[in-house]
Amino acid sequence: MLKTHWIDTTAPHGRTHFQGSSINLLILCDNLKARKYILDELNSTGQKHQLRGFELLKAIHLEPNPFDMERDLVTPTFKLKTPQLLKYYKDHIDLLYKEAKGAMQ
Repeated sequence: MLKTHWIDTTAPHGRTHFQGSSINLLILCDNLKARKYILDELNSTGQKHQLRGFELLKAIHLEPNPFDMERDLVTPTFKLKTPQLLKYYKDHIDLLYKEAKGAMQ
């Protein structure tokens, strides 16, 4: 089914800082405030670069594990394998579209 809005799955790496404190990526990726903050920052950047409303993200999934060859998600030159990524993250993608649809109503 054709979707009319953007979602994203991203894999931050290393330790990161959120609201002034260093936290583990597993904790960060499950934190709803962190997801909203990152989504807002990405969309703010998009607006500064004059993206139109339909080009902005509506939901985001933060993946604590980098995309890797062991899970067959990237090539040896680290190019993303879209069909494998779609299959691997299908459940997350479906949930993101449900979240985005709910946020739009």
